[in-house]
Amino acid sequence: MKIFALTIIVAHLCLPSYCDEEYRSFSDQQGRTIKAKLLFFDPIKNKLTIERDNRSRSTVSPSVFCVEDQNYINKWTKAYLLKDKRNVTYSIDENVGDVIYHRGVEEQNLSKFTRYRNHSFTIEIKNKSNVDFGNIRLECNLLINRQGYRNTEDNMYCESDTSFCELGPLSTTSIKTKKFKLFERYIQATDSDGNGNIDSYELKDAIEEVEGVIFRLYLADDTDVSLEFCEPSGFLKKFHWNEFQPRQGKEKSGLMK
Repeated sequence: MKIFALTIIVAHLCLPSYCDEEYRSFSDQQGRTIKAKLLFFDPIKNKLTIERDNRSRSTVSPSVFCVEDQNYINKWTKAYLLKDKRNVTYSIDENVGDVIYHRGVEEQNLSKFTRYRNHSFTIEIKNKSNVDFGNIRLECNLLINRQGYRNTEDNMYCESDTSFCELGPLSTTSIKTKKFKLFERYIQATDSDGNGNIDSYELKDAIEEVEGVIFRLYLADDTDVSLEFCEPSGFLKKFHWNEFQPRQGKEKSGLMK
């Protein structure tokens, strides 16, 4: 007996598979099952390309499957389309605040100051498709390079943030991360040449700079990454998300010590 009324297509060697999943059991409305995995979805024709465990590929409408599998397919297709730049585009804008000063230690002709700026990022996401992605989750990891800070052996640390928003059909939404403080400590000193001439100068003692930031986009209730992007553009070639080790507590603002 033939399972499903499927139209066999020629296998495309370059056919993209955005979800690297294993073969699983799918059931149709009559309870007949096959082992297959999802490869491709055409939102215009509302057709799925599936690969069966014998490596043959077929196109089929999602409606032929049972309700439970249709729910799985609906979630899979949203994640698939969220990755497709023909459907979803994004832009990154870094927001840098004004300098805020804190006076530190004063010793005779030497003063230490700390100043910081608040950095945040605004991510604009544009949905060009008719698909309602619903609630989406944006996670970001900001890697900060610390130079000249002698109180720790770590020269880098990470701050993280998670934001949520709705991404409806044919819509644009903006997500703004929390504010990340980047510190700079400097020494302001004066010297006298003995003739009444006083020279004031500033020495940079320590500084924190943004090395890069990685963003991950998820469907709100999902644990699989739908889209990963970064700033600067080549940052993901140098660092991987799992390499980021978030700092905790007071160590995150160590330059204030």
